[in-house]
Amino acid sequence: MRAHSIALTGLAVLWTSFACAQEPRLFTRPVRIVIPFSPGGSTDIIARMLQGRLAESLGVPVTPDNRPGANGILGMDIVAKAPADGHTIAVMSTGHVINPSVYSRMPYDTMVDFAPIGLATVSASIVTVPSALPARTLKELIALAKRRPGEINYASAGIANVQHLMGEQLAAVTGTKMVHVPYKGGGPALLDLVAGQVHFMFCSPSGLQYMRQGRLRPIAVGSERRQAHLPDVPTMIESGLPDFLASEWWGVYAPAKTPTAIVERLGSEFLKALSSADIRQRLIEMGFEPGTLSPAEFDRYQRAEHARWRKIASAAGVRVD
Repeated sequence: MRAHSIALTGLAVLWTSFACAQEPRLFTRPVRIVIPFSPGGSTDIIARMLQGRLAESLGVPVTPDNRPGANGILGMDIVAKAPADGHTIAVMSTGHVINPSVYSRMPYDTMVDFAPIGLATVSASIVTVPSALPARTLKELIALAKRRPGEINYASAGIANVQHLMGEQLAAVTGTKMVHVPYKGGGPALLDLVAGQVHFMFCSPSGLQYMRQGRLRPIAVGSERRQAHLPDVPTMIESGLPDFLASEWWGVYAPAKTPTAIVERLGSEFLKALSSADIRQRLIEMGFEPGTLSPAEFDRYQRAEHARWRKIASAAGVRVD
């Protein structure tokens, strides 16, 4: 009986090993993360921060690929048309759900041609000016814009980007006339803001390094409460705009029709990376709130955001033909 039991145990071990060996690997070659903006902005920072951890967990190289243009549309079009096997994914900003409400022609259907994988991060936007600009508060910036109509400009990561709509919304609610200066990503926009080529910007936390160096001055945050990383900076509500909230988020997408098992595996691995102590701490120190949504939860979230920003874009009159 003992010999029989040992034999059965050995057969079970062999069968388990055989089954594991026969189980198909979901990822068999390098995974490409398309970053639809230039290097240096928040989308680029977030993608590259998660890249290494994802490579470890999937067991294949993960390579970033910056493809800027048209507020992320060019890069996302690459993902929409890629094979639906999980080897091409994207990290994209709030602009993804804004674009269809602003651009009259789109090369893909935003709500149909992608499989949402997960919410990466959320952050409050920061109204930021160059250190040399004579405006130390949001009220002073608005007063400056009223004294110089059509002369004060603001940067964004691209036409129809969330920063663009925030700028238009700010001009509308304050009765000012300001000029929008679009870039191909937050990185180039930040550099020109630091250089004083533009007067202000709704910055994401990628601009904090320049604020801490004293090269940029944060004058208001778009959250309901002050931010822990900028405790002395008042909210826009405190600054006299009671209904003005401004924030951004970044999510991960795969092509539509990507198998559920692959989407769930990617979603699980991204959540693990975001919840790891080191990455979570780095994100929080940079002013980002790590995401915690599953693929299904993120899908519901982005659809609600799509509806919300459609109303804001319509009210701001932003349209690209």
